[in-house]
Amino acid sequence: MLSISSVLSNARIAACAQARWGVLRCFWAAPVANVVELALQRYEFNVKPIAREVAADQQRIADAFHALKWIPKPIQVGEAVVFALD
Repeated sequence: MLSISSVLSNARIAACAQARWGVLRCFWAAPVANVVELALQRYEFNVKPIAREVAADQQRIADAFHALKWIPKPIQVGEAVVFALD
């Protein structure tokens, strides 16, 4: 069973996304920036459990990205997910 402390709150995730968006906004033209800002306002940021099969697929993608040198170091998906109860 998940404990409240093991899952980030929606507000914290949204605040993080908004903070990063503030940095990115200065690099985009106003029309694009407005569309992205509206999308961020409508998006629901949350953490939900996923199936182990989904995590395995994500791990294969992460491994492929690392092999292609698209990301600098390996990612362990299992360390960052909340699994659905079996």
